[in-house]
Amino acid sequence: LNGSNYAQWAMYMEAELTRKGLWEVVEFEYKGERDPENMWDQLKAVHMSRGLATEVTRWRALLNAGMTAEESVEGWIGRVRGLVRGLEAIGEEVPKKLQAIIAVVGLREELNMVETKLDAVDRKLWTVEQVAALALNEEAR
Repeated sequence: LNGSNYAQWAMYMEAELTRKGLWEVVEFEYKGERDPENMWDQLKAVHMSRGLATEVTRWRALLNAGMTAEESVEGWIGRVRGLVRGLEAIGEEVPKKLQAIIAVVGLREELNMVETKLDAVDRKLWTVEQVAALALNEEAR
């Protein structure tokens, strides 16, 4: 856990504790606070970077992201979702259509047919999930 990975750490920690049936029985004290939600919020306040530099860095990472040659469609879509979660964790809203566009723009060249197929869908309804489904079908060809 550090200033740059709080959102991801918090998600993984809660998921792991829930998976093990421990989330409901977590009982500890943080700076005199016993309410789990307040403790969680205090941890977030301490470990979550804020400010313009953080915001710009996270937007830049999302807007400049692209699928690597070795990356699977699942890996790429997971990375896009992670970058979006990082922005949402600092209070930024990333519209679903923009998420879908970024996911399409970042695809490797051999998956360009996804753009054509996505064009048949109402633009107001574009989602990362649609891009993922189309890209997975194209990747399987």
